[in-house]
Amino acid sequence: MEVLRLFEEGSINKRTVHKLLNGAAAAALEEHVPRETRSEDGIFFSGKALSRYVASRISKKLKAGASVADPACGAGDLLLACAAHFELASNVSMTFSGWGDRLIGLDLHDTFASAARSRLTLLAASMHKDNRAAISSAIPDAPFANIQYGNYFDCADRISKVDCVVMNPPFGTVVAPADCTWASGSVQLAGLFLASVLAKAAVGQEIVAVLPDVLRAGTRYARWREFISGHAAIKKVFVYGRFDEKTDVDVFVLHLVKGPDGAQKTKSDWSRKLRRRSGANSKLVEMEEVFKVSVGAFVPFREKPDHKIVPYLCVNEAPPDCNISVMGTCKFEGTLHRTPFVVIRRTSNPSDARRVIPTLVVGPAQVAVENHLIVLRPLDESLKACEKLLKVLRHPNIDQWMNEAIRCRHLTTAKVKKLPLMGWK
Repeated sequence: MEVLRLFEEGSINKRTVHKLLNGAAAAALEEHVPRETRSEDGIFFSGKALSRYVASRISKKLKAGASVADPACGAGDLLLACAAHFELASNVSMTFSGWGDRLIGLDLHDTFASAARSRLTLLAASMHKDNRAAISSAIPDAPFANIQYGNYFDCADRISKVDCVVMNPPFGTVVAPADCTWASGSVQLAGLFLASVLAKAAVGQEIVAVLPDVLRAGTRYARWREFISGHAAIKKVFVYGRFDEKTDVDVFVLHLVKGPDGAQKTKSDWSRKLRRRSGANSKLVEMEEVFKVSVGAFVPFREKPDHKIVPYLCVNEAPPDCNISVMGTCKFEGTLHRTPFVVIRRTSNPSDARRVIPTLVVGPAQVAVENHLIVLRPLDESLKACEKLLKVLRHPNIDQWMNEAIRCRHLTTAKVKKLPLMGWK
């Protein structure tokens, strides 16, 4: 074992410990596993900061002796962060024994599971003040045997019996199984992971999960959110932001407690903190109260030669913060939008300087709009309302709210409808 060899050679030191426990696993993953493979399998190691936050959510239970499992443990980042809250026993041998009984992990990659065991061995050993010889002799032949190679979906019962579960499940997409009650077709594997863990969990089990933000904010995952809310009490929904500087995926952390099935009757608000954090203590006017929100209906590659020619607005001809008359045309027989109206771009990145970028369209009377644009048509059909909206959407809190509401790469009509219009009276 590499850890044992380091102790025997006397080459272990604080710098080596810090490297192996914090950055080495992610660096090795990046160096030896191609990006394509990592993306295909949805492999993203949690890292120190995110792991510490996850563990902090259940720190009191961990300090009190709770057991903890990770159904997709990777190289053990989350389990390491949890073990850091464990009490040390009076000697090294008892620490290994006690910790080993409380830590359970599974991973599809045997190399990762082995790395997790080695890193936990190093953490436990390094926290004791005994001399190297005493520590080396105390390391079991097979430490942390409950962290194993395996597919969670084949041995879910091993996870259901622990006190707490932490997870950063794979972020890939798969076809939903036939017994999935909340979706069909292509779905987020992370959503399936959490739904399965929650469905099989014992009442009272606490779960803290790192999940792609589309599960929190995406329209097509509304039924998934209803499923989760129907089986658990949600303690915290924390919008974390971009996973890390090298991974262009936004995530949130969900902390929940399993309740009796069907006992959670209240609808959970997955964005309930947003108004307060946006400084809106009193009710604000929401977009849908003054504008009809819809997506442009024209898809360029579906244009047919026998359709009639109509005025057409595409995203490339919608300059920010401007009033325009549409000059382009297309062949289209679908939904047209009566001017005046405002459009905003659907494609939007949280790292952009602005998330909500408007253009006011004043003519011609009926316009086809590309499906990469969201149309905001005033309910009173007035130009004045459109001009007012352009000013309101420049308010800095607009982008702050949207960044907290949705960090997916496409704005959704559901979130735009709920956008609070700062200063609208």
